[in-house]
Amino acid sequence: MIRLSDEAMLVELAEAVAVYYKRVGDDRACASVNLMIIEHLYYKHDTVAAAVQKAHAFNKKFGNFNDLHPACKSKIEIDRSNLKASHIHPGAFMGNPSVDFTPTNNEKKVDSLCQFIFKNGDEQMKTRALLCSVYHHALHDRYYRAKDMFLISHIQDMIEKMDVKTQILYNRALVALGLSAFRLGLINKAHDCLSGICNGRPMELLAQRTSIRYHERDPEQEKLERRRQVPYHMHINPELIECCHLTSAMLLELPHLAKGTNTDKRISKQFRNYLMSYDRQDFTGPPENTREHVLAASKALMAGEWKRACDYILGLDLWNLIPGDGGSKVKEMLRQRMKEEAVRIYLLTYGAHYDSIALSQVCVTFDMDEATARRIISRMLFDKEISGAWDLNNILILYNIDPSTLQQNAQVLADAVSTLVQSNENVVELLVSPATQSDWPKKSGQWDDRNDNRKRMGGFKYNKNASQARLYTGNDRKKGKLRSTVAGRPNPGAVPGRTANTRNKTTNVWGTKPTGRG
Repeated sequence: MIRLSDEAMLVELAEAVAVYYKRVGDDRACASVNLMIIEHLYYKHDTVAAAVQKAHAFNKKFGNFNDLHPACKSKIEIDRSNLKASHIHPGAFMGNPSVDFTPTNNEKKVDSLCQFIFKNGDEQMKTRALLCSVYHHALHDRYYRAKDMFLISHIQDMIEKMDVKTQILYNRALVALGLSAFRLGLINKAHDCLSGICNGRPMELLAQRTSIRYHERDPEQEKLERRRQVPYHMHINPELIECCHLTSAMLLELPHLAKGTNTDKRISKQFRNYLMSYDRQDFTGPPENTREHVLAASKALMAGEWKRACDYILGLDLWNLIPGDGGSKVKEMLRQRMKEEAVRIYLLTYGAHYDSIALSQVCVTFDMDEATARRIISRMLFDKEISGAWDLNNILILYNIDPSTLQQNAQVLADAVSTLVQSNENVVELLVSPATQSDWPKKSGQWDDRNDNRKRMGGFKYNKNASQARLYTGNDRKKGKLRSTVAGRPNPGAVPGRTANTRNKTTNVWGTKPTGRG
């Protein structure tokens, strides 16, 4: 705690050193010191940074607050007109000490430091400075600026060549982008950014916990991994990450599930698996953790009970972790989005039982204005999710069209193909993911060609230092299409980049032989 409280003093000293290096003309050393300053600033929100600066200014003027006399710590106003300094303690007579300071504009400060590093630093310095700047902008909800910096730099194409610490910083920046998109109501973008991390081991990928391996670990490797851990005060709350990821997946997946077909593209396989497991339970009690709250809200939305779903989601205490008044804004955004999705789910689920439904009835049921309700339903009509038309009295006329024989056969064929694809994906997942300890080979080396089908089907290699499975495909790096990969499971269409593998680059990983550019 003593070292953490002296962080502002260290930053001030580093700024003085950077001024010295710049004066003597050593720009490379100055860029290195500027990078150290950025790494002590980028993860702090402006509200936190202002409090740290105020505490540092107080310590410079009065010393440590705990060393002050108790007489001067009282916040009660004292009338000093009739008091004599000789009769009372000087601390009580002077009152509660305070300082006047002007908070530093950290946005301009980080930008200026990054510009200097981009001009005078090496490639690793430039990459780390860029990722810190992306994280800082995303933390303050400047999502589009952070995303543009991320995409224009093409950092996702070169991150696998960087050192492990830079890959960890890449993962942190990717999560910050996802959380920023979620706070702004960009649910699709938030899900694309967070799915790569949440589908793997988020705590390990963010270096907030050491890896849990089933085989014996190398002591030296374990020491290196512990040294790479991010300090606790820089952690990103894992429950907040999981809540934003599952909530965005819920809002995107439930309308597809309400259609009752398997031909639609699955947006979040993980969420569907969670929901299937939740449905198979014989008894479901009150939700106890974040995941159960989201799943309970999903069941309520599917039943048309949007108010109960809002109570489950908005009743979580995690939204208070968002700095400033962001928590209240996120709650209002989620309430509105859940009502909109509830309208879609209701019409997709129960629309076949209606011949017509009045717009006013929809507005009363889902507590929204007519313009919003009409916009949602008209969009569904345009996308051919439902068949119907508006009449002159704002009444939706629904058409119940029975599918033809050809359409029914096509639907059966599509369901069969979808089932086959699901079976193949399950087989591949069993092959590329580390299973239980009994599935690991007894000794280090390759799998036995004679007895193990995994060798013939995938050509796997085993390394005792490896902790993740990876499947290399030739389509992982198509130009113009960014992907996110965690533990060998590519997430198509992820924006804005791949999740970096945070393992030591000197160790091998599980994986098939590359069929293309991996």
